[in-house]
Amino acid sequence: MNRLPPLLLLGGGKMGSALLAGWRERGISTVHVVDPAPQAVRLAGDGVSVAGSAAELPSAFAPEAIVLAVKPQLAAEAIAPLRRFASSALFVSIMAGKTIAWLTRQLGTEAAILRAMPNTPAAVRQGVTVAVAGPAVSPAQRELGESLLKAVGSVFLTEDEALLD
Repeated sequence: MNRLPPLLLLGGGKMGSALLAGWRERGISTVHVVDPAPQAVRLAGDGVSVAGSAAELPSAFAPEAIVLAVKPQLAAEAIAPLRRFASSALFVSIMAGKTIAWLTRQLGTEAAILRAMPNTPAAVRQGVTVAVAGPAVSPAQRELGESLLKAVGSVFLTEDEALLD
């Protein structure tokens, strides 16, 4: 597999860390992790940098994909600064209960959103993820999103977002 493109991971908790570990195994170019928790610095190294907030990201950084792996109750505040990437990046959300419609209200109608629900075995790269693509997702972005999620196991795409709940 080719190296993954520049990525932004919002949230370095259990699932975010599992995805990052899988991406490292596949080869990454640049990953910026945004997580205010002091222990998130453990994720740094080998092409991965950690910032406490989106304001600390390099101004020239242009992620091809942004993975939203924060707790749903923190989502609105955490993703607001990322709206600047809505016209260019794929947003992959693994947040429980936050629908494509909700994310579209936060990011704008031009945002390409892939909503996914990985399960716990993803931590050992044996997970099963069900995902659904929003209307703004291109075929190339769908392929990228699927590739990112396959780093932790099998991926199944559906057209019915209700199946994720």
